[in-house]
Amino acid sequence: MSLVSFVYNRDFFTVVSDGRAVVDDGLNRGESFSKFRQLNGNTIIGLTGSYKISDEQGNFLFETVVAKCKRFVSEYPIKEATNYIESYILSIPFSDDGSKVMTCLVSLGDVQSQIKETYVLSVSNIPNDEPNLKVLNQEGQYGYAILESAYTSENLDTKKFLMKAIESREVTKRNLLKAQKELNQYVSEHDQSVNENTFQQMLLRK
Repeated sequence: MSLVSFVYNRDFFTVVSDGRAVVDDGLNRGESFSKFRQLNGNTIIGLTGSYKISDEQGNFLFETVVAKCKRFVSEYPIKEATNYIESYILSIPFSDDGSKVMTCLVSLGDVQSQIKETYVLSVSNIPNDEPNLKVLNQEGQYGYAILESAYTSENLDTKKFLMKAIESREVTKRNLLKAQKELNQYVSEHDQSVNENTFQQMLLRK
């Protein structure tokens, strides 16, 4: 199922994912598969779930979702793009063992905008899972989002662990990444769908 975490404020955000990716027909995409993709200079999307090997056109569903969302953020202002992305994710047919898609998109707004706002869209195609869009614009305010398996959410308090890891040291960009990697290590010790390999990225407001 994987693990992806974001920590963000109005001026920057960090993202960390594990690297384990095995699809349901047994095709192993390896132990070094990043679960997030950069859509433009200000925006990254993270994805987890149980992906079919391909969509109706024969493309790997993960990459299909990324390509579609990248097009939305290139064609529309970010606030409008989140509406299209939400509708698209909700339209993907759900199958618990074949096509479960959980996403979190974080954006520092439009490149041309003078308004300091961070958009955070969490949406999945899981039935009865309500989409959530947050807009953060207050200086010094932080937020976080975690994409995780049902096993992890039922058995581990990942939010409490992450907050404790963040608060245990001076809050800097580098230390936020360290806290997220500690979270990944913690989860990998309990959830076999998550490995110890991590990928990380940071985006700063330009």
